[in-house]
Amino acid sequence: MIQERNEENKNAREPDKIWRIEDFKLGQVIGSGRFGKVYVAQEKKSECFVAIKVISKASITDDMRDQVFLEITIHSIFKHPHIIPLYTFFHNEQNIFTVMEYASSNSLHTVMRAQKFKRFSEDLAAKYICQVADALHHMHCRRYIHRDVKPENVLVDDRGNAKLADFGWATSAVRKHHGYCGTTDYMAPEVIQGKAYNHSVDIWCLGVMTFELLVGWGPFRSSKPTTTQEKILERKINFPQVVKPNAKHLILKLIEINPSKRLPLLRVMNHKWIKSHYERKVLLNGAL
Repeated sequence: MIQERNEENKNAREPDKIWRIEDFKLGQVIGSGRFGKVYVAQEKKSECFVAIKVISKASITDDMRDQVFLEITIHSIFKHPHIIPLYTFFHNEQNIFTVMEYASSNSLHTVMRAQKFKRFSEDLAAKYICQVADALHHMHCRRYIHRDVKPENVLVDDRGNAKLADFGWATSAVRKHHGYCGTTDYMAPEVIQGKAYNHSVDIWCLGVMTFELLVGWGPFRSSKPTTTQEKILERKINFPQVVKPNAKHLILKLIEINPSKRLPLLRVMNHKWIKSHYERKVLLNGAL
C-alpha cells in the first residue's frame, strides 16, 4: 500500500485488511486540501511512509457530503504514474481518513520557489507540463475533470516526477457544469462568466501553469480578484523575455478564450516546445 515500488511494502498493501488510524504514527502537517489537512505518517508494521488526509466529520455540511465522497470515489479510480495513488480509506466516529503515496519533495509550487530564480528551467518546466498533461489525459479519457490544476496540487516524488493530486473539485465530465470552482488565478473565462463548461477548463489551467513554471508567477496575477478576472476575460498577458517563442506558442494555444480551440492534450505532449526539452517515456501497462 505504502510506496508501490518497494517489495517490502507488500505487507502494508493487504487488500482485505480493515485499517485503523492506530495502525499509523501521524507526523507533521504537510498540506491541506479542500476538505482536510494532510499529514505525513508511518505505517507501524512496515515502517513505510504515507500521506494521510484527515477530514473531520463535524466539519462536513450537508452541501459538502456528496463532494467529499465523490473526491474519494474519483481518486480511487485512477492508476497512473503521474497521479498520486489513493491506497485506501477508512473512518472512525470523528474523522474520515484517506491514505495516499507520500511525495517526499512536496508540491511543485514549493519546489519551484526553492529554485535559484524561483522558476524552472525550460527542461524541467516541459517535463512537468508533459507529465501533468499525461495525467489529465488519463482522467479525461475516463470522463472526469480535475477543475483545480495548479502547482500547489501537483506533487513531486523522490524520483523528481510530477504527480497530480487533490481531487476535491474533481467531477464527472459526462455532462457540462456551471458555477465557480477552483482557484481564481486559474479560472477559465467560461467559469467566471457562469457559462456551461467541460473538461477544457483543465486545459486552460495547464496553460496558466506553463506560464507560471517558466516565469515564477501567473499571467493574470493581481492584488484584486476582480482585476484578475478582467485580465482573464481579456486574455491580457505580458510575456517576459524568459518565455521563448515555442513556449509562448504552446501557452497561447492552451489559453484560448474559445474552449473548443484549446489544444488537445495529446497534441500538448507532442508540441514542439515539449519535444525539444523533454523526451516523454511511453507507458507500458501503466508503468514507466
